Amino acid sequence: MFKPSLVFAQGACYRAFKLTVGVFRVFFAREKRVLPFYFGTSAAVLSFGVALSVVANVVMNSGEAFVRVLADLSGKNFGNLKIAFDVFCVAAAVVLSILFFDFRIEGTREGTIFAALFTGLFVRVFLRWIRKPVEKRLVG
Repeated sequence: MFKPSLVFAQGACYRAFKLTVGVFRVFFAREKRVLPFYFGTSAAVLSFGVALSVVANVVMNSGEAFVRVLADLSGKNFGNLKIAFDVFCVAAAVVLSILFFDFRIEGTREGTIFAALFTGLFVRVFLRWIRKPVEKRLVG
């Protein structure tokens, strides 16, 4: 059953992610010691939105939808497959960057690697926490 409030919550998570990124860029752009907090907060907020979209079975962006199909077909955990898919995408980006930019890595830095490794982990944790309460609201 479609619940508009859940779709609103998912959209709010994505907007909160964008706001988090904006706030950190404005106030902490030069502070290297807050980068782990910045990466962790951003990944956690984004992951919560992804977890909501997985539980609610709503339209996802292409990366998560592809992983969702793989998880459904293989019966494997969505979070684990998300980590593998994200790491594969980052590795492909690094290889293509080396090939096309004169053996330099362009566009892939510590934030990209952190997101690839930890977004799936956070999604797995959030799915464990929210699946039953959200499904209960969706059904009943």
